[in-house]
Amino acid sequence: MAWHQLAQVAGTSAATARRRTERLLGSGEAALRCDVAGPLFERPVTVSLWA
Repeated sequence: MAWHQLAQVAGTSAATARRRTERLLGSGEAALRCDVAGPLFERPVTVSLWA
């Protein structure tokens, strides 16, 4: 989601949304997670997130 979209949902500015998100991620209070529906695939699934 783009910063301006997140800001609109949160009712704030894009700069504030970015700053708050970076603070939460930097402090470890929030983390990014990706779930994969393994049973939908016939083979083992490896997921990598690069940011």
